[in-house]
Amino acid sequence: MRIFVAIELSEKKKEHFLSVRKSLEKVDAEVRWVKREAMHISLRFLGEVSKEKVEGVKNNLKKVLSGFGSFKVEIKGAGFFPHYVKPRIIWIGIEKTEKLKQLHQVVEDVCFIYGFEKEKRDFVAHITLGRIRSLKKKNELIQKIEEFNDFSFGEMVVKDVSLMESCLFPRGAKYICLEKMSL
Repeated sequence: MRIFVAIELSEKKKEHFLSVRKSLEKVDAEVRWVKREAMHISLRFLGEVSKEKVEGVKNNLKKVLSGFGSFKVEIKGAGFFPHYVKPRIIWIGIEKTEKLKQLHQVVEDVCFIYGFEKEKRDFVAHITLGRIRSLKKKNELIQKIEEFNDFSFGEMVVKDVSLMESCLFPRGAKYICLEKMSL
């Protein structure tokens, strides 16, 4: 099973991001856009995991996240990973908060217990809008995305975390929620 831990988005937020995506699509760059149902905030990608290990991670996460408490995050800004010179991912940003950092650390700690190495890169919370397939019209795309650099998409209350399965198909991945864990 291909597994990851994520914060799911409300349909209203997804609709908002689709309008941003539609604005960017007008550039006609070669981008594989993320489908509405696939929009989320990843906390940790685990990759291929046995069913037994999934159960252990799920049960431990439920235990440690219970009572963590809901919190707000601001969704703000847009940009590219890894950088503007050779962009590969178009993203919407999530403002860093202490509570979000703590949530990520709790997820990392549980995953470490089950044999997953700690992530070496800094955690940068974001929502992926698309994956750039070529640098055709790169400058136009950069100009368009810069319109959203300081734009606030509003706040979101994080009330739960989901353990997700990613099923790969020729037309793209389909995500299935295995367990939604209340904070």
